[in-house]
Amino acid sequence: MSSEGTEQRKLLAIMFTDMVGYSALAQKNEALALRLLDEHRQLLRPIFPRHNGQEIKTIGDAFLVAFTSALDAVRCAVEMQKVLTEYNFSSPETIKIQIRIGLHVGDVVHRDNDVFGDGVNIAARIEPLAGPGGICLTQQVFDHVHNKVEEPLIKLGAGELKNISIPVSVYRVVLPWEANPLPLFEQIMFLLRKKRTRFVLALVMLVMVGAVLWQLGHHSASHAKSESMRRREAQDLVDLGNLFAAKGDITNLNEAIKNLTNAINIDPESAEAHVTLASAYNALETMLEPNRGWDAKAFEEVRKALRLNPELPAALQLRAEIYFTPLNSWDYKSAIKDLRQLIRLNPNLARPHQTLSFVLLHIGLLEESLSEMDIAVRMNPSLSGLKAQTLLYQGKYEEALREFDMPFSKLWAAKFRGGFGGMCLYYLGRTSDVSEMLDSLLKAEPNEPLMTSLQAIILAAGGKANEAKEKISIARKGERDFIHFHHATYQIGAAHALMRENKLALEFLRKAADNGFPCYPYFTNDPNLKNLKEDTGFKRFLEEQEQNWKKRKAEYATNGP
Repeated sequence: MSSEGTEQRKLLAIMFTDMVGYSALAQKNEALALRLLDEHRQLLRPIFPRHNGQEIKTIGDAFLVAFTSALDAVRCAVEMQKVLTEYNFSSPETIKIQIRIGLHVGDVVHRDNDVFGDGVNIAARIEPLAGPGGICLTQQVFDHVHNKVEEPLIKLGAGELKNISIPVSVYRVVLPWEANPLPLFEQIMFLLRKKRTRFVLALVMLVMVGAVLWQLGHHSASHAKSESMRRREAQDLVDLGNLFAAKGDITNLNEAIKNLTNAINIDPESAEAHVTLASAYNALETMLEPNRGWDAKAFEEVRKALRLNPELPAALQLRAEIYFTPLNSWDYKSAIKDLRQLIRLNPNLARPHQTLSFVLLHIGLLEESLSEMDIAVRMNPSLSGLKAQTLLYQGKYEEALREFDMPFSKLWAAKFRGGFGGMCLYYLGRTSDVSEMLDSLLKAEPNEPLMTSLQAIILAAGGKANEAKEKISIARKGERDFIHFHHATYQIGAAHALMRENKLALEFLRKAADNGFPCYPYFTNDPNLKNLKEDTGFKRFLEEQEQNWKKRKAEYATNGP
């Protein structure tokens, strides 16, 4: 592109984006709006360079991006909407981030690191014609890409745009997760959004009235109005509940629960209200107040949501996650069943593949876990780095450590980076590095069990048995506050093995396997357990684990139940 102070004309594909509802949200909750604006930028900015796009500037909540290829621009737009769809699906307790995208190919002036001209103006004018989460493009873009993209392109119509001298034909990209479109209806709605004629408005009203009459049948108009008002009131409370839940602290989650409970009292048949309430309960259980009964409440609300809508994606996802918790005795079979159903219903979401990978690594199906995570990362590259734990259990420590350095991994809790990333450093002989890292991370949470049990391993390996046992005592105190304590349990067993306390080692290893971590391949290749190799009890334990692992592999290694 040109340097500052010069002017060039170029034929470029211009992308203009805008956040849906940002101004209204900023008036209600400015702090939340600014937080979501920043999150939206962090999610989208890494996508531009992957498609050879250059961010020209931001204008409030909008992006202006330039591409030398129209095809790159369309592919970038599709990935952006996919990432945001996945974000919204993965975080039902937060306010959704939705954008509209407009694309145009035209001659623009590039001056002082900015672009000007009709090419930019047209992209900006067609962006509002896209629906929330949608992509609109002009005839010029269509001509370049219509036989090169997998997504269908629907012609919405042509019309005059403000301050644009010639009519512009507009198309919409039909994204993979959207329902089959009705072109005529979409064209009518397109004309309405442009407010072209009274005739169009009358036609749309006629269609809407017809649809309402068809749905209501013999119900009276007054009943329909009251029913609609009731549902709208409930939906407003759901939206308010989302606003509170997005802040993520106990006070606001309790406010969210209050509003969502009121929404259900008004409209008990709102599956969205039930699953959103379940998400709020689950947030308390997994992040703030574990082992306080929130998981049981969450599970019950998920059941209610699925009774109302058996194929509700957010409910299937959340139920699968709760199945694989102590509440349900680490029921991996039911979790896998739900996740595979969800994948069949919508194969374009990364979250189910990510969660399935997580479950599979716990039960020792490591190759299968990596395959699922590869699918998730292809769909959502921002998940890069989540293969690290599986690679660790395979004994691929250098490769795992590189994954722990990926951007997504750094967003995880300290226990993930310190506990598992620290274990990689330990296996690679970098004891001083891991000790320094743990000392730093444990200043914020001195009794964190995953990291303190790793300290026990390091001390036991160094012959400091008394100090190792002190760390084991500290780690065990954190069991109540760490849902996946089975990892700390395993590491406590490994520390005892290093101290040649075989009976205690086997006790903790068996407890880890019986409580959500029967990862047979890790039991066999972990160098920390070498002192147990000739122990009769450990040999029997490994034989049992191997038999169960082979059964799981036969059942789930392919597209089983």
